[in-house]
Amino acid sequence: MLRRRLFKSVDDAKAAEVVAAYKALWTVHKDALAHEAGQASTMDTFSDGYPFHPDVLEVLTSKTATLGNFQRVRGMLRLLGRTVALMWKTLPADATAIHVHHIDPGYGPIHQETRAS
Repeated sequence: MLRRRLFKSVDDAKAAEVVAAYKALWTVHKDALAHEAGQASTMDTFSDGYPFHPDVLEVLTSKTATLGNFQRVRGMLRLLGRTVALMWKTLPADATAIHVHHIDPGYGPIHQETRAS
């Protein structure tokens, strides 16, 4: 749902290419990563939610639950929308997916979404 709301379209062929590259990387480094990284369900989640890395939604769901004033779905849409806007503005050359570290809590519009009221 988030992908449909935030992006006009997503190139599914490119998404499959990126997810396959992550899978290959995760396979090579499986001993250093969490067991979940190599699971088929993680790949499915990544494919379904691309360009969002699977950890993005997991972290947002678990961490924002502690914010009393945070509206779950609407808040996540705004937070991710602001993250996408910032990324579009800065165009990080090495970003093939949107990761947790791309959500910059120091960026004013993102900070406003997460501050306590």
